[in-house]
Amino acid sequence: MKRLDLHLEVEADLDRIWNWLALEQKVQEAADCVCDSIEASFHLLAAHPGIGIIRWKNNPDLADVRMLVVPRYHNYLVFYRELPDVVQIIAVLYGKRDLPARLLETGRFD
Repeated sequence: MKRLDLHLEVEADLDRIWNWLALEQKVQEAADCVCDSIEASFHLLAAHPGIGIIRWKNNPDLADVRMLVVPRYHNYLVFYRELPDVVQIIAVLYGKRDLPARLLETGRFD
């Protein structure tokens, strides 16, 4: 099992998702379930980092970034890199966006 390294902003991603579901949509139970599933995805990636797909092989900034669709909640996506001894979780995003542009906008590739 590889070690997990979460980008500093991943907690903010989870907070935004939870707040949108629980406070704006008023479905706190669903917010809890979604965030629990996202966090379970992190542990799944630590054990099986190769399960995500590489979507943007032709984009030099994103060529090594993998994507995992969160089980049970397919609108949420975990973006990560697999390194020799660690899985770097870069971002968790809602899937119905311009994903390459949104990922690059996060500024998490420095």
